[in-house]
Amino acid sequence: KKKQLADVFEIVPMDVWFEIFSGISPKDLMSPTRTAKVIRKTLMIKRAITVWKTARQRFGVPTCLEDFSEPQWAVLLF
Repeated sequence: KKKQLADVFEIVPMDVWFEIFSGISPKDLMSPTRTAKVIRKTLMIKRAITVWKTARQRFGVPTCLEDFSEPQWAVLLF
């Protein structure tokens, strides 16, 4: 089963995943990062910063403090 999820992540372009994840609230983004390594790896790379910023702005989450990355900020809040 783990291999199947990893296969799907390899088939679908990263930009498509980023677009999908950008429509999810930061709180809801935290769940899959805690349950699936492949999703965690996808959302924790530097390139995924736009996912977190877009989700934060779209759902009215306060601006990230200087000392925190976007994912760290989401962990702190949720």
